[in-house]
Amino acid sequence: MSADPDRLTVASGVGSLPGRIYGPTVGTSHPVLREQSSMTVLMGMTGKLCLDPAQTPVINEVISPTPTDIGWARSSFMISQLEAR
Repeated sequence: MSADPDRLTVASGVGSLPGRIYGPTVGTSHPVLREQSSMTVLMGMTGKLCLDPAQTPVINEVISPTPTDIGWARSSFMISQLEAR
């Protein structure tokens, strides 16, 4: 991956723009798809394009927040709501 997607992802966040979406994975290898989907998350992107509907479950599994992530987000939101009062 080049630095351009990194800069665009950061710029999107700074500019309060929607998160970037990573391009598609060519081929049917689920390990490659899983690896590239993980890179999507690590780079702060919020989605990934699919070329085949069979890729959707793998991408959703990798990109979706874990129960721990959801718990953290809920507690952070609740703390911010309490601090705003």
